[in-house]
Amino acid sequence: MEKLGVVDDWKKLNNYIVRNGYALRIQIGTFTFEKGMSYSEVTRIVTGR
Repeated sequence: MEKLGVVDDWKKLNNYIVRNGYALRIQIGTFTFEKGMSYSEVTRIVTGR
């Protein structure tokens, strides 16, 4: 995702997901992302919330 420009730093995204309690809510599937998305936008997509 970082290489495609969706987020600026995948480690920061991962920390955001873990720190905010979303790690166990990530859904399996295929997702569509856009360049420059915020961590909260990405998280909403992958958690289905």
